[in-house]
Amino acid sequence: TEAPDEVRALRLRAEAHNDLENFEKAQTDLERALKLDPGNGWARVELADLFCDLGRFDQAWPLIESLAQEGRGQGWYWALRGRALATSGKARQGLRDLQKAVRLSPRLASALAWKGEAYRSLGRYQDALKAFARAIKIDPAYAYAYEWRARLLLMLSRPFEALADIQA
Repeated sequence: TEAPDEVRALRLRAEAHNDLENFEKAQTDLERALKLDPGNGWARVELADLFCDLGRFDQAWPLIESLAQEGRGQGWYWALRGRALATSGKARQGLRDLQKAVRLSPRLASALAWKGEAYRSLGRYQDALKAFARAIKIDPAYAYAYEWRARLLLMLSRPFEALADIQA
């Protein structure tokens, strides 16, 4: 279908495309939203997040940096930045940013879960398990925290505990 000219409609449709793993269409809608409203922070965050999911960090970084002015004092900015660093192979740097995100927004379950992933990649498994547990306590519907904790539990040869997370 033809792309709408309304930024909010494009953002919502991009979310739906992303959920359905149609990343190309999500990217197209987000880029169109930014063409219509270059200052739209939400669309920049979503597009940066999408690029991180796709491992296209060279495209994510300019968007993340463009959010620095408005985001430096907010947890979501440090969570996005930390996630990008951690998933691009810079887990120690990412962990520092994720810790800052959690300090600024202690109830941001996604930041806690990404912090757990950074700990896992650094071999700090007990810290990772604690971060995942805290993310799940804050947001029991945050599926990635269960998935990532289950993967770690399987790595640690704890399949019955992992099965409970997989079922959740």
